[in-house]
Amino acid sequence: MTQAAIGIKATFDNGEPMADAQVLIYAPTDLETPAITGETDEAGLFSFVPDTDVEGPWEVTVRQAGHGGTATFAVGERGDLRSGSTAVESQVQQWITIAAVIWGFIGTAFFFSAKASGGKV
Repeated sequence: MTQAAIGIKATFDNGEPMADAQVLIYAPTDLETPAITGETDEAGLFSFVPDTDVEGPWEVTVRQAGHGGTATFAVGERGDLRSGSTAVESQVQQWITIAAVIWGFIGTAFFFSAKASGGKV
């Protein structure tokens, strides 16, 4: 069986890549100790191969300088990678989905940060 790699692209709200950001990946069996750790490259990219024998929701967290976000994906029966109840068709889809989730977390953080400092939103 060929294992599929998961790729993420982490960017700030302005589209700038989150270079050298901390990446923590948690297996469904242990959400306290990362199964995989690493850093994004200069373009904000990071890829990994999850253990497809461990079924259930995996969690990916990306952090840099107080910014970041979390996304999940699932490994289903027979090691199929799944997002919700739909099989993930390509690595490109995974990158877009994870990047969109992280983008949303960063945008929300900037919104509340500006509001708390009295800035205009």
